[in-house]
Parts: sequence; C-alpha cells; structure tokens
Amino acid sequence: MKVTITGKEMFPTRYASGTDLAGKAYTLTIAKIAFEEMTNPKTHETHSKPVIYFLNAKRGFVLGKQFAESIAIALGEWEAQKWYGRIVQIYPTQTRLGIGVRARPAPNGETPPPPAIAGEGEDEEEDAETQ
Repeated sequence: MKVTITGKEMFPTRYASGTDLAGKAYTLTIAKIAFEEMTNPKTHETHSKPVIYFLNAKRGFVLGKQFAESIAIALGEWEAQKWYGRIVQIYPTQTRLGIGVRARPAPNGETPPPPAIAGEGEDEEEDAETQ
C-alpha cells in the first residue's frame, strides 16, 4: 500500500478557501460573521478581519470585499447582520490571486428560513472557541 501526503495534510489552515471547494458549488446557510485577529505573514502586523461561518461547515472563510459584495448581491441585502440564517450558493472562481470564493442566489427557488441572529446573547469568545 502506498502512503501519500497531500499539501493540505502537510500545511493545514485555520480557514477555508476556494481550493477547499474542489471545483464544486455548495448551497449553505449563513450562521454568523465574526471579526478575528490575523497576522500578515510579510509585515507581521495584526489586523482584525471578518470571517463568515456557515451551518454544518467545519471552517469559516475570510470575508474579502469581492466575496462580501457577491453575498450582498445574491441576498439583495447590504447589511451583513441581516445575512444570518439566509441561504446562498458559494462557488470557487479564478481570480488574479488564485482560486477565490463568490456567492450567488440559492438555486431551484430555495427560500431562506426566517432570519435568526446566531450568537445573540452569547459570549463571542465562546463562539470562536467552538469553531
């Protein structure tokens, strides 16, 4: 039996990316958006960036401008707090920096359930530890 190690196994990441979608689209429900501290590997400066989490997903995605705009357009809603509980389809796409993630409306006329604010009244640090 031949044992192989993939790049993902050698260099696991905390956050998901477009390559993790393996060329497939997924219809998911938005669970929450949390601001998390990240360090720039080149400058070693720390910045707070938004991370979007989906129900039943193991890791969140760092929410960049293009990804956020595609979610807002897909949902017809620019206030991110109103995205919780809403359904979108995310998919990988080629960008100038590599494989990115974008969103579009859920297919087949799927309608989102009534919005429920995830984490309301809970400690944010506790939420981050459970992800």
